[in-house]
Amino acid sequence: MTDAPHADAGTIRVGNAERDATINRISTAHSLGQLSVDEFDERVRAATDARTTAELTVLTADLPPTKSPHSGWRLGESPDMYRLLATVRRGTAAAWSRSVVRIAVAIVAVNLLVWAMLSMILGGGGGDEHGDNEEGLYFWPIWVAIAVGIPFVIEAVQRRKRA
Repeated sequence: MTDAPHADAGTIRVGNAERDATINRISTAHSLGQLSVDEFDERVRAATDARTTAELTVLTADLPPTKSPHSGWRLGESPDMYRLLATVRRGTAAAWSRSVVRIAVAIVAVNLLVWAMLSMILGGGGGDEHGDNEEGLYFWPIWVAIAVGIPFVIEAVQRRKRA
């Protein structure tokens, strides 16, 4: 019986735990100002797509040691916000995005409801004392809809640029 050849240390396949640890390390480096936003995005994407230990090692090779001399926490332990960001980028982005859209729609819907109720209570006229203005109550929910919609437009434009 022949022994199977041992895999080179850099060709060993990695799982989610190793990817998460690398993403945490990259996130911490970014939060400490060691990586720019572009470097952070590039490295998180690469870590998410990594298949071997060599691919992960390259992503953190130029970062300082993992032990912070000023505190008891390890640099690989990133704040929850960065863990959430890494999770979103790994595939739950669609679910997260749907939740944000639902919240935005709810905000606009509540404002529309308030406007409609005020229009009915005020009799729809809302004109001056002589009744010259028959346009009704000013449609202010449009500004709420625009303000809530701007981030979605920006995200759509950025997605198109990336594609």
